[in-house]
Amino acid sequence: MRRARWSRAPKIEARRIEVFRPGRVPPAARVHPLLTFFIAEDERSWAGAPQLQALFALLDTVGAAEVHHRTTARTSWRLLDAEQPRVALRLEITQPTDARGVIDLTMDAGVYGEVWKQIQGGQWIGITTGDRLRPHADGSGTILDEAFAACIPLASAPPPALDEMAHASR
Repeated sequence: MRRARWSRAPKIEARRIEVFRPGRVPPAARVHPLLTFFIAEDERSWAGAPQLQALFALLDTVGAAEVHHRTTARTSWRLLDAEQPRVALRLEITQPTDARGVIDLTMDAGVYGEVWKQIQGGQWIGITTGDRLRPHADGSGTILDEAFAACIPLASAPPPALDEMAHASR
């Protein structure tokens, strides 16, 4: 895991993380899970990362698939050195222009230890809020298509040192 210094960027805390997996798909289909970061949809988040507010506005206008096509972002992961191990996902957004900037999504590495084991291959990353993606009233699980539609979707390579992240969760 990269421990080199990153330049300062606004930090947005992920309130929770969920992995949404495809249901039944043909064996030949290669469908990656959606690693979903839930953030607060409030002034604190928007003040720290107005880029996300711009992307959510675009999501509301054109939908998730088009947001994915219009967004160019590089992702990188970092294990933060602290008493409580934390992980940061850095988003370096270059397109669309009104969303350009750098954001760090941070989370407690220990709480999400099982997640790190589930994202060995490449995956989709989704950023959403609890208001945009709510559990079904009948208790049934959210399906991948619903989760994707409620997120700002980004493609990401897996973290380079999943073993370190999983170890930090113990």
